[in-house]
Amino acid sequence: MVMTENIQVVLLLGGAILVTVLGLQALPSVGVQDWAAFTAAAKPDQWHMLHPVMNSQGHLSEFSWLGVLLGYPILGIWYWCADQTHVQRVLGAKSLKSGQNGALFAGFLKITPVFLMVFPGIIGYVLWQKGAFQLATLAGTSTPDYNTMLPALINHLVPVGLKGLLAACMAAALMSCMAAALNSCATIISLDLVKRHRPETSDARVVTIGRIATGVIMLLAMLWSTQGDQFGTIFEAINKIPMTFAPAVTTVFVLGVLWKRGTWQAAMATLYVGTLLGGIYFVLDMPGVGRMLLHGQAHEGFGGLVSDPAQGLGIPFMLVGPIIAVLCVVIYIVTSLLTPAMNAAHVAKVCWDHPLAFLKGPNIGLSDPRWVTLLLLTVVGVLYYLLK
Repeated sequence: MVMTENIQVVLLLGGAILVTVLGLQALPSVGVQDWAAFTAAAKPDQWHMLHPVMNSQGHLSEFSWLGVLLGYPILGIWYWCADQTHVQRVLGAKSLKSGQNGALFAGFLKITPVFLMVFPGIIGYVLWQKGAFQLATLAGTSTPDYNTMLPALINHLVPVGLKGLLAACMAAALMSCMAAALNSCATIISLDLVKRHRPETSDARVVTIGRIATGVIMLLAMLWSTQGDQFGTIFEAINKIPMTFAPAVTTVFVLGVLWKRGTWQAAMATLYVGTLLGGIYFVLDMPGVGRMLLHGQAHEGFGGLVSDPAQGLGIPFMLVGPIIAVLCVVIYIVTSLLTPAMNAAHVAKVCWDHPLAFLKGPNIGLSDPRWVTLLLLTVVGVLYYLLK
């Protein structure tokens, strides 16, 4: 599986570079002759990663610098440090150094979407605005469905033979992602839940339970996929859904590593209550639920009882996450202080002595993961500064 995924990464990056180059070559055909004309034809906010806290209408911006500063670390720590699909791969590394290098390499790969996905999206927007191709519209409206931008751009720019190759690569990557997610879910259910609470369960039965769990999760995912219209874009969906449970997971992970007084009761209480709070927020902020509670009086484009600035609280999900995280921190600390401290010997195995404890240890030169991490953070910081 690992070798297959490596090949897919190369093909997907190559395909993204191809679409970007072909898109740049197509710009002169619609009258965009230079960089100044290109930037003028795009939306003004497409060239800025960090938006003001308040937008031109006086409402909180969905992806403001404050939301990025407070919200993205919550999502990032959950995704990169606690998501099962990543944890399984890191634990499967042949050595600690290999696991560290793999995580850092993934971090550098994460930079490429800015140039190979976001930038082609801007090119596609300009070409569409100039009439080079048409976009599908959202069901029952005349509003363009920007989620179809990539396939429309590929269909317009890429030669027929390469279209099939790119389609096959994207399908393979999707299937690989689904397989990894299903494998992780089956592992959690069969090993972390069933086997841990019922150690006498035979291996054959554990495998059967994992297979059944995989099938049930697939069915649930298929049912949930019908609710895609509850979100404005795919990008919003993949960030908003995890924000229901990421604050609780991030709180437990960070405080569990940095605070030795934390207890297992506090961790469980934080996970249960934090996820419950996130779930309540998520349900209330679904446009369909909001329309029902407003008895059908919601305006067109209603965003939810929490997110919508006109008929809701007007709080973007990137700022809701930090609010839930603060509540989770309070729950964790209070519960820890109200419950007996854990065995010091056990705590010493999983907790750091100091937040900067990772800086200790011998320096092995430029290949030291700490230097590579510093380089990665510097590159990301420079990009944020240049594209702010």
